[in-house]
Amino acid sequence: MGQRKWKRRRRAAERDAAEQERGRRHAAIIGLVAVVFGLTWAGITGGYKWHLSSKAERLRAEGVPVNAVVTERRDTTGRGGGTDTVQVHYTYRGEPYSKRILCAGSFGCDRTPPREVVLRVDPAKPAEFVTSNGVTDDSVFFFNSTAGIPFGLSVATAGGALAVLVQWGDRLEARFGRGRRPGSG
Repeated sequence: MGQRKWKRRRRAAERDAAEQERGRRHAAIIGLVAVVFGLTWAGITGGYKWHLSSKAERLRAEGVPVNAVVTERRDTTGRGGGTDTVQVHYTYRGEPYSKRILCAGSFGCDRTPPREVVLRVDPAKPAEFVTSNGVTDDSVFFFNSTAGIPFGLSVATAGGALAVLVQWGDRLEARFGRGRRPGSG
């Protein structure tokens, strides 16, 4: 009878060990997914910011100056890299254009934006422009957020820490100990 109990306990211990190993694998996979997601997020955000910067430089050099009328200011918290946007209307070669852009840069939306702004319009693609303060026509976009890169790097760091702790947790515990528990003397 004692032999059976011992075998049952042994099988139960083996099942528990296998279950723990599966849980560790799942946690490591979640950590690695977080690393990939975070680095991808930071990379896309950085790439998009670079794209906007190079587009603004190109349009400053090659764009045609056009006066635009600012018609509306709106608080759009959570939409793109800023909280305030303005609607600009302009005409280029007889065609009317209208676009919502971030209210950012040197004039900012901490005060009422000017009634008119000067845009530098791309002659080949008149819907593309840059304002005098560097805001482009596609500035209201999800990845145009200054917090995107630190957010992505933070997620990647947390995922990496999880993967490392899962992978080497037993070794770290053996080396540094689990710490004293109350009542352990």
